[in-house]
Amino acid sequence: MAETSNLKKSNLNQQRSSNPALNNLLKKSKAYLNKKQIDLIKEAYLFSNESHKGQLRKSGEPYINHPLSVASILAEMKMDAVSIAAAILHDVVEDTQVTTKDIQESFGDEIARLVDGVSKIDNIEFLSKDEAQAENFSKMMLAMSDDLRVILVKLADRLHNMRTLDCLSKTKKLELQKKLLRFMFR
Repeated sequence: MAETSNLKKSNLNQQRSSNPALNNLLKKSKAYLNKKQIDLIKEAYLFSNESHKGQLRKSGEPYINHPLSVASILAEMKMDAVSIAAAILHDVVEDTQVTTKDIQESFGDEIARLVDGVSKIDNIEFLSKDEAQAENFSKMMLAMSDDLRVILVKLADRLHNMRTLDCLSKTKKLELQKKLLRFMFR
């Protein structure tokens, strides 16, 4: 067991030296979280990084930088370690073979519930835009009543997506901007 822990530490140290997004997140988090909470964030990073291995964003950068940036936005808000870990894991269920049950087994019920809540906000198909807007508003209210952190992770996700629109075509940028405005101002 100690050997596995040492391998993880060695792997994390190697990745930290080459990933500015991870370094930025850890610096912000260490300013107000304790060692146990930082360890949770590191575990979420290792899990998410392994799950997203080989995936790239449209910009060509490693996909892991997106969840790290979302988590960094939450760290700027001084959110709890559970929220930050959920942000790091927020796309794992949607974009990889990992299931919510896998998240639950590795990180517990609370983080699994947050990740699941963030995933469910966007995963319903509708007959019309009006129906979609009404249903999304409904889902957002339900998610907020269960745990406001779901909405905060989702808003940080959308904010980071808006900050990284440069690599998209003008048409796609306008489409995403409209989608964000509909999400925020329903």
